[in-house]
Amino acid sequence: MRKHNDIKVFKHLYHIMTYEECIQEWIETDNKIKEYLPVTKQLRERKNALTGEIMSHVENNNMENNVVNITGGQIKFQSVKVTAPLTFTFITECLNDCIGDENQVKQLVEYIKQKRAVKYVADIKRTYSN
Repeated sequence: MRKHNDIKVFKHLYHIMTYEECIQEWIETDNKIKEYLPVTKQLRERKNALTGEIMSHVENNNMENNVVNITGGQIKFQSVKVTAPLTFTFITECLNDCIGDENQVKQLVEYIKQKRAVKYVADIKRTYSN
């Protein structure tokens, strides 16, 4: 893998690049991202599996408050609160619990959906011919 410093980060360089050069560099960057995704996915899966193994050992040996010193820092074992996403299904369930009137709940959920802010962002979409 290449190091991070091979990526151009100076904005002023982009001002002197031609349109064609920008497109070419965009494609090269997109190709690198596509190339690194499977490796990143494998590493993430391996890290998650190792986390499970380590946390089982920590819990079985009452080491929840331990700190492991490593080169350049520490590893702490902790419990993290993770809140479920706020979905329309969940909102509907909660409103049904409070209100009970299914038609009124449907109207409220539809109102919430319509009131959401919509933002359009300029982007480039790449398609492949094969």
